[in-house]
Amino acid sequence: MSKTTKYILFGLFLGLCVFVRWKCVQPKSLFCGIRSNKIEVDNFSSSDTLKDFTEYAKYFGIIKTPTIETINYDKDGGLLGLLKFTPLSSHNYIPKYLNKANTVVCLSSVYVGYLAALGLEDKIVGVDNLDYVSNEEVRSNPSIVQVGNLGQLNMEALLALNPKYVFADDFEVAEGLSNKLKDAGILLVKCNPFREETPLARAEWIKFFGIIFNEYDKACTLFEDTKLNYHLLKNEAEKYKVKPTVFLNAPFGEQWTIPGGKSFQARLMKDAGAEYVFAQDTSSMTIHTGFEEMLTTARSADYWLHLGIVSAKDAFLKNNQNFDKFKAFKEGNLYNNNKNTNLAGGIPYWETSGVHPDWVLEDLVRIFHPNSSLDYKFHYYQKLK
Repeated sequence: MSKTTKYILFGLFLGLCVFVRWKCVQPKSLFCGIRSNKIEVDNFSSSDTLKDFTEYAKYFGIIKTPTIETINYDKDGGLLGLLKFTPLSSHNYIPKYLNKANTVVCLSSVYVGYLAALGLEDKIVGVDNLDYVSNEEVRSNPSIVQVGNLGQLNMEALLALNPKYVFADDFEVAEGLSNKLKDAGILLVKCNPFREETPLARAEWIKFFGIIFNEYDKACTLFEDTKLNYHLLKNEAEKYKVKPTVFLNAPFGEQWTIPGGKSFQARLMKDAGAEYVFAQDTSSMTIHTGFEEMLTTARSADYWLHLGIVSAKDAFLKNNQNFDKFKAFKEGNLYNNNKNTNLAGGIPYWETSGVHPDWVLEDLVRIFHPNSSLDYKFHYYQKLK
């Protein structure tokens, strides 16, 4: 074999190595191995650089494309959180999918929370169930249609609305739904902020919605304010020497489902200056235990949070007479995250806490360190009396 041939083969081998490494590493840096949504956007630019575009979020990313390409769908026709855009001179952009108004059906009140933070309630034409929505502007809008959840979706009602987008999580999307919507000129966007493991990662999804609705700069400003407030509160909590213990949720039947030790809820407890009794658990999602196991672990815990739909201590005890064996119950340190529940049962916490983890953290800091602000008014929590 000649020396020239060897050089050529060696060069091809190096090129192949670089290509394989790029294919293996690039998706992980964007998605951490999880598929998310992909939207191509034309005519978008921002004063911000693209470096470190997502600081906390792992389940959506944004990359720059040098030329306009076609929209890429997953195998079921749905969008795969990657937002692709081509920077131009204008600060405006036009989403590249038909020429219809930017209207949306939200199949979870969580998405209503993000859109409301951007002042985009008027873009919502349909929701899964108004009973679960807390935003009064949306609830009082007579033109908004209830289309049902993913398990019982009223396709006729949804198609009649002719929205541009349908926002849904990807856990319950029925096979073929994406293609059915695409055939009608409707784009299914699989939004997964609930997958994120930290409060600020969930909050950063405001950028995702900001780009889709041409409110990117506003979304970035909102997120930076949230991040600043969150860190100020976290720094305050770190100064308190006393770290009370806390456990979460109430049992349903024989099973007690609780956040794992690496979940965003566990992070909130830690950042608020408390010790979560299951902090040593390594799960980022939920774990399951029984009443006796919980009693063994949390009997002496100082606080008990997230108690279901109850608002009174006596009513809570009726659910299980053994609740009074917990120290937190005996001392009255019971707090529920259901303040301002509407008459239909909609709870603001579940709608807006993802956008405003700083509000949640402020509540928690005042719960665990009550002398820090005696006249504080809670955003989401209330004490059971």
